[in-house]
Amino acid sequence: MALVIFRLMLLRDPIDFVPSMPNSSPLYPGQAHELARTCHCRRSFLHLPSCQISIPCVTDVLTREQRRRCMASIRGRDTGPEVVVRKLVHALGYPFRTHASDLPGKPDLVLRSRHKAVFVNGCFWHRHSCKVGRLFPETRAAFWRRKLLQNKARDTRNLRALRRLGWAVLVIWECELAKSPDRTVTRLAAFLST
Repeated sequence: MALVIFRLMLLRDPIDFVPSMPNSSPLYPGQAHELARTCHCRRSFLHLPSCQISIPCVTDVLTREQRRRCMASIRGRDTGPEVVVRKLVHALGYPFRTHASDLPGKPDLVLRSRHKAVFVNGCFWHRHSCKVGRLFPETRAAFWRRKLLQNKARDTRNLRALRRLGWAVLVIWECELAKSPDRTVTRLAAFLST
């Protein structure tokens, strides 16, 4: 309850409020930009010594045209992590389809005979709780914050809708696949075998 009130107070008045909790959650990027004028930025964190908090921030090093081309090249399907998971499922011997448009959220892998769906999510785009998922771009901060949080809300709605339809759902995060592939294979095999 205290954390919820604390977050609401930060959203209402980010500069004048001095929190009493030293390990608070990151603020949204608009606040980071406002606070950057009054505080100093060190490395990839905005440090606020008066309130004992650090805000993760991302500074863009590309020009607008370079960033536009980079963002346009990002695909929504057939990503590297998704292809790796497909190969794993194929090696385990399970038949599957990809991106079933008749299901909520168009799961990355669908095993219809087992009534199971697998999503392979990128940490940044789907707001995972890891380091990458907690970052927000500083350029056009309000736009990106709204877009990324809408992605997360949409994912939650789609997972609920799938479960209501009787589907078992597994979400595999990009960082989990990179950090501990053996554990991911074990989770995937256990999920598919039940």
